[in-house]
Amino acid sequence: MKKKILAIVMTAVCLVGMSACGDKQTPSAPADSDTQNVSESTETSENEQEPETAETSEASKTGEAVELNYYTWRYSDAFPDKTVFESMKSVYPDITMNVTGNHDSDAYLQQQRVRLLGKDGLDIMSVTPQAYKEYVEADYLLELTDQPFLENFTKASLDSVTIDGKIYAVPTAINLIGVWYNVDLFEELGLEVPTNWDDFLNACEVIKQSGVTPLCNSGKDGWTMEFDIYPFMHKLMVEDPDIFAKVDNGEIKYTDPVFLDTFKAIDKFYKMGYIHPDLVSLAGDASTDMFAKGEVAMVIQGDWFANGLSEKDPQFTVGVFPLPAPEQGDKIVVPLTVGSYDAIASSSEHVEESLQVMEYMSRPENAKSMVTELNAFSPVLNVDVEEGSYLKLWEPLIEYDGVDFFYSRQDTGANSEFLSCLQSMYLGEMTPEEMAENMQAVQDKKEQ
Repeated sequence: MKKKILAIVMTAVCLVGMSACGDKQTPSAPADSDTQNVSESTETSENEQEPETAETSEASKTGEAVELNYYTWRYSDAFPDKTVFESMKSVYPDITMNVTGNHDSDAYLQQQRVRLLGKDGLDIMSVTPQAYKEYVEADYLLELTDQPFLENFTKASLDSVTIDGKIYAVPTAINLIGVWYNVDLFEELGLEVPTNWDDFLNACEVIKQSGVTPLCNSGKDGWTMEFDIYPFMHKLMVEDPDIFAKVDNGEIKYTDPVFLDTFKAIDKFYKMGYIHPDLVSLAGDASTDMFAKGEVAMVIQGDWFANGLSEKDPQFTVGVFPLPAPEQGDKIVVPLTVGSYDAIASSSEHVEESLQVMEYMSRPENAKSMVTELNAFSPVLNVDVEEGSYLKLWEPLIEYDGVDFFYSRQDTGANSEFLSCLQSMYLGEMTPEEMAENMQAVQDKKEQ
């Protein structure tokens, strides 16, 4: 059967008056958890270089070769920035990019902090939203507030990197979280697209009774534990976008009812049997493979899931619907964030060249190349999504009101503990009360 891509099915909904705000990602730039190191040196032959222009001549006045160290989690064998750096050689022939990185978010942050503290030759780097403020306060990042190339970005995306009126990084990708689903299976089972939490639970039950696993992520990787239970944390953000700021200032504790009740609801949801029983032992793209084979009906994930899904080529119609949340009724507020930033280390010995690279990457034609590979929406003006791509399914979601990813606002230490506790609770090794105590203990340690 030829693969089909279905436009998102949307029903009339009552929107709440919350503005979209951008800040993990993801990992914030989500990927597998294998630790790798990749160096990319991009070179073009003399025959491939463009004729000298005023811009090229100006950029090459010194004639001195410069190697910039770029540290990012976005690299891979098909590193999304690679083609941009290759084309950049025609404009800045004396600049070579040495790219290294780590897909594992915790390891990435640990290594990055060590290198920043030791002023270990970093020039340009990807910064997670949750670490951004910490790095600014530690004076690790070069201020970019007055750089002309910031005019290439949308105001909303720049708001996400603005602290006390100043900018220290540029946004590189806009991400959303929703529900990928097997449209053919839904039609076979007579299911409508859920528009609220009760409908979603009903769909899970019908799918489970049919013998298909309703939900699955690859929980062994740690960071993916967040997604099967994301509706519960999203509910907290919808009700109070500042809830994690209040945790940080001591106004709210993880042992308070607002969090403890949430952990209890997650535990109850785990016990319903809607999530794949091997969740905690599944790694890498196992969940992508299961979904593509029709073994799993839905995957709560971000738009970045499109990357692996395109490679698997599922032989059924793929759809996406907005994430439902408990007690939200038919109101739709989407999880939306600026999930990745790029910044220049304040300790860089090549500031001028680093700024030239940042400017080049911010041009619409180059930003388009990057986000096409990343399967993300661009924060750069005048960059459209490729027609026929899985990412195109997500365009209607951007029209809804949005609230930031909860883990972009949560302290990094608390988030790591949260993921560990979720694994333990799913395995029946920890109670919600113990989870709350552990979370608060980590938070208290941060405040000492």
